[in-house]
Amino acid sequence: MDKPQFLSSVRPDWARWQAVLDEAERVHQDLVDALEELPEEHYGNPARFRDMPADWLPWQVFAGNTYEHYRDHAADVRAWLDGQITV
Repeated sequence: MDKPQFLSSVRPDWARWQAVLDEAERVHQDLVDALEELPEEHYGNPARFRDMPADWLPWQVFAGNTYEHYRDHAADVRAWLDGQITV
């Protein structure tokens, strides 16, 4: 299912869904921009981040809260799109 098909399936409130998707895209781009500006040496140095425990690796924190986190919800989203779960 592509984006327009998905959005048309959740009508009648297209504008609210579009606003949510627009915000998600903006936040995603802001995150990508911030991570790209970060010097590479910061990804492996927890001391570069206030209050980060010394035994954490920043790149693992970023991954666990972004692309690696998606798989935690992927099955539920697929089931919802397939009509097996209702909201």
